Amino acid sequence: MIRPPDRQPIQAILLLAGLVRPTDLSQKLRRSVLDLPVDAERTLLDFWLTHRQRLAEALNWPSLPLRILVNHRVMMPNLPGRPGVSNVHVEQDKAEYRGTAGALRDLVEGYEDDDHVLVATAGQVLRQPLEAVLRMLASRESDICLGCHQDGTPAGFMRIRCGSIRRIPAVGYIDFKEQALPRIAKQCRVTTARSAEPLAMPVRTREDYLRMLFIHHRPREGELQNPFAERWRRSFRIVEPGGQVAASARIHNSVVLSGGVVAEEGTVVDSVVCPGGTVRRGETIVGEVVGASGRPARSHR
Repeated sequence: MIRPPDRQPIQAILLLAGLVRPTDLSQKLRRSVLDLPVDAERTLLDFWLTHRQRLAEALNWPSLPLRILVNHRVMMPNLPGRPGVSNVHVEQDKAEYRGTAGALRDLVEGYEDDDHVLVATAGQVLRQPLEAVLRMLASRESDICLGCHQDGTPAGFMRIRCGSIRRIPAVGYIDFKEQALPRIAKQCRVTTARSAEPLAMPVRTREDYLRMLFIHHRPREGELQNPFAERWRRSFRIVEPGGQVAASARIHNSVVLSGGVVAEEGTVVDSVVCPGGTVRRGETIVGEVVGASGRPARSHR
């Protein structure tokens, strides 16, 4: 492993892109959650790459390694031809049933004990700069610092000293919260850092994904708004290249992915049309994930 000339706050970003419990959205996508569109030009992975680059610049590094961990339940993200993918590596769990902690232990094998890594849940869109997240986590003198929201709920970020994670077994299934943390906390310092502002928006279910898009696409603070505008006015409409949407179809706060079809006079509201999914002529779909069967599949709640 190529090492920097001096010790930095972190040696790499580890993105956890695997799934423990699939949702209806993840089952119908036929792609990694990192390949979901956020706007007409960028995906979740594009946003992570931008944040990675800005953090590298803040650390005065030419490039900060980004390692994406997937398990056997999900597809790998699409990297070829994407700008900014230098020093990005997609890796699969060494064993099908390793658990989050076991997979992390495998990932830190090449680092020194006093090296730190930033671990983040891949299926989320940051609302704060990644350097601010790292600064918050690094402010605690600890071996493992967990990022939390103000109410104490996990925020999907951790800063881990690599030597601490080696205190768990090298083989077998190890859950992070229930098994690894109590074991590590007996010999190492585990702390939390709370953020007064939301750090990220999750993208796990249909509801999560569309809520994130609504917030991302709503008018920014300070922009002129019509006080008499209708509340149902469309906030966003995303149709990927390869998605087929008839000119007479209506798409409201929804996403049509490549391979999805919305026929003439079809109406799609608060829904995701996945590859192979079809909204028939004159059909109205509200609050659904439309999968390859051609019939809507109600999303996981």
